[in-house]
Amino acid sequence: MTSQQSSHPTYVQSLGAIGRYLDQHGYHSLVLCELGDGFVVRAIRGENLPEAIPFPMTDMFNLIRLANERTSRTKPLAPTPQDPLASFVRRVVGGYYEFLSALGQQCDQTDAASLMVMELADSVLLSYQKTLTTYDAWDSSTYEYLYNEQGARKLIMGSAPSLRR
Repeated sequence: MTSQQSSHPTYVQSLGAIGRYLDQHGYHSLVLCELGDGFVVRAIRGENLPEAIPFPMTDMFNLIRLANERTSRTKPLAPTPQDPLASFVRRVVGGYYEFLSALGQQCDQTDAASLMVMELADSVLLSYQKTLTTYDAWDSSTYEYLYNEQGARKLIMGSAPSLRR
């Protein structure tokens, strides 16, 4: 999926809607993979076992619409005391919506594809592919980017270094 494909939403739209869903339902410990027809998320709610949550592309526009409606109707939550045992994204940024929306914006800007996002104890790993086309070659390369606490905060503020082009 690239930002130029009109039949698919952008990464900022898709990842933001997924982030809103995860925040609203109290999920943590994110692993997100892009598939050919959407996304699948592995996350944990409360003390339960991990769940696999499919986000098929056929449902993505509706999920985006619902997320936008809820965003416009709700006021930002007051800051809560940080739980040192909370997931990395919640502890550092506050929620998945903010982080995944900002990450989606960077992915759209670099024409990333085939995303994999894995939340670790003290960072978030992003892996993506980018198709490189030159006169002599058509090749796909895989890139990885690790967001530590400082990197995640800079990403949210819009000053994180761009992903490799």
